[in-house]
Amino acid sequence: MATFWRGTRVLVTLAALGGLCGCATFEQAYWEILRGQIGTKLIGNQWISMSSKNITYDEAWTKIVNTLGEIYEINVLEKESGYIRTAELKRRLNVTYSAGASAPADFGSAIIVRCTSKNPPEFKVMIKSFRMWNNNWVPMEQVFQQDERILMEIRTLLGVPE
Repeated sequence: MATFWRGTRVLVTLAALGGLCGCATFEQAYWEILRGQIGTKLIGNQWISMSSKNITYDEAWTKIVNTLGEIYEINVLEKESGYIRTAELKRRLNVTYSAGASAPADFGSAIIVRCTSKNPPEFKVMIKSFRMWNNNWVPMEQVFQQDERILMEIRTLLGVPE
């Protein structure tokens, strides 16, 4: 019974916070709270094309693998086909909604890269981004700032304008 009331208090607090921050829904209040962690671009679960005429496929491949390997564990690495898939990186944030009330928020991401041309080198990159919502993992357009920075770093290393 205490858990029920604690959960109810968190929901009521979130609803109140939604009203205070000008958010119309519970979900908007949720994202308002996470503003400092989430990137600014809505690029989750979309293929983003990148090509470079300045470097070879081997140079591009090495730069992409090294960049991803700094943060992610790489699960699939197939240079011949040009396919990379990272392990899912799960994050649990303890979000404080008001004085004394907090709840965990679970998120995850992975990055997939596939080569569409070796000469000139062209790649498609996707940040798989998801969150736990009602006990299910659901995709989301928002990505973590860390993932957004990695994507921008790969663009820079390949010499691709933003």
